[in-house]
Amino acid sequence: MRMRIVVALSLPALFACAPQSAGGASGKAESAAAIASAAADVLHDPRAALAGVYTLDPAHSQIVFSIARLGISRYFGSFGAISGTLEFDGENPEASEVEIAIDMAGLSAPSDNLLAELSSQTTFDVAHFPKATFISTSVRRTGEASGVVTGDLTIKNATRSVDIEVTFNGGRLHPFRALHLLGFSARARISRRDFGLDGVDYDVFVGDTVDLLIETEFAKSAD
Repeated sequence: MRMRIVVALSLPALFACAPQSAGGASGKAESAAAIASAAADVLHDPRAALAGVYTLDPAHSQIVFSIARLGISRYFGSFGAISGTLEFDGENPEASEVEIAIDMAGLSAPSDNLLAELSSQTTFDVAHFPKATFISTSVRRTGEASGVVTGDLTIKNATRSVDIEVTFNGGRLHPFRALHLLGFSARARISRRDFGLDGVDYDVFVGDTVDLLIETEFAKSAD
């Protein structure tokens, strides 16, 4: 099963999450009612979702990283804007393809000092390698709405094969726009050393294993 994801830095306002207010309390009530009733329209069987090419919605997608610190806690941060495309086939998931690109300049972490270190030549070298990419090479179904997407993850000048555990959360029509939506949750585990990210000043303070938590929505025109 081949899955392909491509992530871009920005998408049109087409994917704004909230509708224009109809005005006052009545408009808010109508919007709330529409959202509540729409929840019943989610398709949890991927085979029932519309096949085709979907575009990732960066306003509703996130990649969070987590790494052990000093063996007593976990430190969290997030990557920058992501964009991509998904060629989706719910009837034959193995035929799906996905490509993703991540804006490394948009890294976020609680420490400004760490952010500077991560962006510098010692770690991600964002000035010379502004994007990380993931290109799927295969998809293996593990359940009715779950699977493993294997692909090539490139960070800086290192490319390694990575398995991503993916859960299909559902598909539906956007309640306010002519769009088909798909939602996925995913997780992966990578090694810093595999990507040449060891030997940095803070190396002794953090672990080698990095957990990635991924939430994505993809959209396709319903016209």
